[in-house]
Amino acid sequence: MSPQFKHSAKSNDRAIADYTKAIKLNAKPAVAYIRRGISYRVRGDNDRAAAYSGRGMVYRVKGDYDRAISDYTKAIELHPANSLPYGLRALAFIERSRGRNDLSEQDRIIADYTKMIEIDPKNANAYNNRAWAYFTAGKAAQGLPDAEKSLELQPDNYHALDTRGSIFEALGRRDDAIADFRRAMSLGTNDPEVQASGREALKRLGAPE
Repeated sequence: MSPQFKHSAKSNDRAIADYTKAIKLNAKPAVAYIRRGISYRVRGDNDRAAAYSGRGMVYRVKGDYDRAISDYTKAIELHPANSLPYGLRALAFIERSRGRNDLSEQDRIIADYTKMIEIDPKNANAYNNRAWAYFTAGKAAQGLPDAEKSLELQPDNYHALDTRGSIFEALGRRDDAIADFRRAMSLGTNDPEVQASGREALKRLGAPE
């Protein structure tokens, strides 16, 4: 599930300009431009993003996935031991494939989440995201160990429970699927996407909420 931000077109354009300036400077003063670019775009934890990752995030919000992917790739080249750009690039691949109604990028998505896990083997969300990527690629059985690992690391991760429920359903494990969807809904009471997913799944499975 990708994060959602609300920005004006003007603020996004200003952010991109500042990220571009930071990249061209390639020096310590560039930090000021990075921070200013982020301040135009969104407040929060994103001030740790590097210039290319930051600009890529803005391009992704604008729906310019090709440029976003290019920037994330550059960030990876510059800092290959940083797991964040791999996850961001995977999201851009996911969103680009949705726009094209094309699942041909699943291998790239799985590869990026695999790299994230190699760098950060305790990242529960990375395991869950790779599990979902396997599931959407029609490889539910391959995704099950990742969903299990995500829940081992975070037992109350309702996104991972929803993912595992979908995998169980695909594998014909009806009772296990129902149990996971119900638990996901009970934990993610404030998450409308999880609630909708659970209701639809329980209806498909012929089980009461």
